[in-house]
Amino acid sequence: MSHKDFWSGFFKLFAFLVVFAWLQTTIQTAIQKDSTDSKDERSQMSLFTDYGTGCQYLSKRFSGLTPRMGADGQQICADIIIR
Repeated sequence: MSHKDFWSGFFKLFAFLVVFAWLQTTIQTAIQKDSTDSKDERSQMSLFTDYGTGCQYLSKRFSGLTPRMGADGQQICADIIIR
């Protein structure tokens, strides 16, 4: 591999990574806010609802689930009828 080919490949890879990072950031900011977010910014947490129980769970990217707790210390669950 020549010196010129190396730098050409390096810059193509660098350009790809810049475009990928830009796309990921754009997609993340385009996602609708949910009740875990403040007025001004996203919490970077995802909100999941167990449709069998109505209970809510929080998750952060590359981590597990944790129950979403209310101010009273109880898990937040909707009042639903389980069939």
